[in-house]
Amino acid sequence: MIQFDKPIQTKSGNDIVAVWGELQECWVTYKKARSNHDFPTMREYAKRIRDLQADIGLKQAEFPELKTEQIKPT
Repeated sequence: MIQFDKPIQTKSGNDIVAVWGELQECWVTYKKARSNHDFPTMREYAKRIRDLQADIGLKQAEFPELKTEQIKPT
């Protein structure tokens, strides 16, 4: 088992475990919104997903059903 002396921080300074948990919750909400054809919520959560992915250094997810300029990370 791997143990760390201190928490791993992301680019924004947040704990990576907290960011990873939030990212998972955002994906669940995005998928629910997509199944309900709720495009405003889809855009909101796509942007959050991309922001969180950028924060922990992951490749940015593609959202072909949404316009790219509306979901660019900040």
